[in-house]
Amino acid sequence: EYKLSPDGKKIAAVVRGEIFVLGADGGYARNITRSPWREKSVDWDKESRRLVYVSDAGANPDLYILQALGDGPPRRLTDSPGDENGPLFSPDGAWIAYYQGQRELRIIQPDGRGDRLLVQADFGNGRSDGLHGRID
Repeated sequence: EYKLSPDGKKIAAVVRGEIFVLGADGGYARNITRSPWREKSVDWDKESRRLVYVSDAGANPDLYILQALGDGPPRRLTDSPGDENGPLFSPDGAWIAYYQGQRELRIIQPDGRGDRLLVQADFGNGRSDGLHGRID
């Protein structure tokens, strides 16, 4: 899995459950998670400075946010009994949309506040691929 940053200068790549940030020009590669847990589903904020992702560090998948250069520890955004998946920043960077469990589409602010339910429905198997498109 990989995702190009909005500024086009960096690539976030998930390799064997670790998140790496690479220079798009090939200048550097940095493991920014270095954990025994599995990380996946990365997305960039609009400034290309932070990454939101899913980790199973808490025994079930939750959302975490981390500085793209690995400065400082990751911060856990969710802690629920349901699995979180498919985080996606809004274009203005004010919200992160994500799936929780089998039937909920939720949003949360990047600082972990304002978590709320948007839609409750049957999303089928498509939810495992994460959100697609834009969130305005």
